[in-house]
Amino acid sequence: AGADAGLSPLQLARYFLAAFVVRQFTIVWVIQAFEEDNLQGRLSPYLLQPLPPLWRYLAAHLAEQVTRLPFVVVMLALVALVLPGTLWWPSPVSFLLAVVATHLVFLLRFLIQSLITMVCFWSERAAALERLQMIPYLFLSGLVAPLETFPEGMRALAFATPFPWMIWFPARLLSGGEVDVAAGFGALLAWIALLLPLTLLLWKVGIRRYSAMGGLMAKSLATFRRYRRTLARFWATSLTAELEYQANFLIELLSVGGNLAGSVFLLSLFFGNGRSLGGWSWEQALVVLGVYTLLDGLTSTVLQPNLSTIVTHVRTGTLDFVLLKPIDSQFWLSARTFSPWGLPGVVMGLVLMAVAAFRAGARPGPQALMQVAVLLIASAVILYSLWFVLAATSIWFVKVWNATEVLRSALVAGRYPVAAYPAGLRTFFTLVLPVAFLTTVPAEAILGTGTSQWLLASVLVAVVFLALSRWFWGFALRFYTSASS
Repeated sequence: AGADAGLSPLQLARYFLAAFVVRQFTIVWVIQAFEEDNLQGRLSPYLLQPLPPLWRYLAAHLAEQVTRLPFVVVMLALVALVLPGTLWWPSPVSFLLAVVATHLVFLLRFLIQSLITMVCFWSERAAALERLQMIPYLFLSGLVAPLETFPEGMRALAFATPFPWMIWFPARLLSGGEVDVAAGFGALLAWIALLLPLTLLLWKVGIRRYSAMGGLMAKSLATFRRYRRTLARFWATSLTAELEYQANFLIELLSVGGNLAGSVFLLSLFFGNGRSLGGWSWEQALVVLGVYTLLDGLTSTVLQPNLSTIVTHVRTGTLDFVLLKPIDSQFWLSARTFSPWGLPGVVMGLVLMAVAAFRAGARPGPQALMQVAVLLIASAVILYSLWFVLAATSIWFVKVWNATEVLRSALVAGRYPVAAYPAGLRTFFTLVLPVAFLTTVPAEAILGTGTSQWLLASVLVAVVFLALSRWFWGFALRFYTSASS
């Protein structure tokens, strides 16, 4: 697709590196912070301070960007070692324009998220709308593919939105590509001028409707033998709270459906004129995408709602109370919350897997289905272990957004068969970051092309990663000195 758009493989690699750098300095998480402050009632004291809370969040974002710089340098150095010749020195003018454009993009993204954040005054699930907004952002910004690879009609649609100017424009500036500088900066400034007064207006309206909400006290638990009952109580409580906002189900359904449609569209760009993707046919590749969608739904249902709170527990000192509970702290932190809004992703993933496998000619028997179930459980365990180890690093680094973003970006590679990547990346996604065991190996079992060796390897990797997460949590707690120390 890059060659069809007039981009050489080297230009394409440099574009994605530039997009990665831009992405690192334009990450915005104001929705998650504001939503939590609103639900826990911490917004009230913030409103008594001289500056509005949005300034507080803006300052926190700017401070965090300073910490991203060494991380980006290290990542680029690793790229230089693994893929020499990929890095380049941009001209001083291009670099300066890219820096200015990146800061304008950050401001634009902050305003967009702030607009969505205002929904917190009427609903507790503004993050669901953020996930819905992420669909056009991912597929129209140039993050997953340069806009030059899009059909003409899709490209025209993209330029009618603010999204291409968020990634494609600064990435092309940084990578030295041809781009209309005046049009890019003009579009960024125009969108900022439009959204800034709208954000301020909604803030004033929302404040009038604001009412603080207190958090629910977690019940003390008895013994280790009551874990199953405890889990049922945890999830029942979560469902009761979540289902009070039933419109969130429709929002999440639209979000997952749009995300899946965008993924299918991007996958279709690699097929055509009888082409295959690393030896995989269109239907077989859809099975891999189905497994990825299933795991992504699992992440939204259990992993992200629970493990994303570890940082908050460490920062606010409430981890002390978790450690004092008569229940295993890792279990409590990993299973406290259940979000039903990820279930549409699980269902759509299962449906896509079944339909695509049937069209590919796969007819698995009972034994094969058992193997598929084992491999999917192993994939879920590996994915959980990766997320938990990453979240546990908050014992040392309270802000783990950088590493989370890298993990998310790397796991996106699981949308496609591992065979579609070059040999070096195939090795990396198998032996270092086990993306192959997350999606490709289960897909091979569904299609009937897997082997018992890969089955055993998947189970072994899952056991090792689970044990590693268990050991790492105990190791991290040795450095936790509590909020009162």
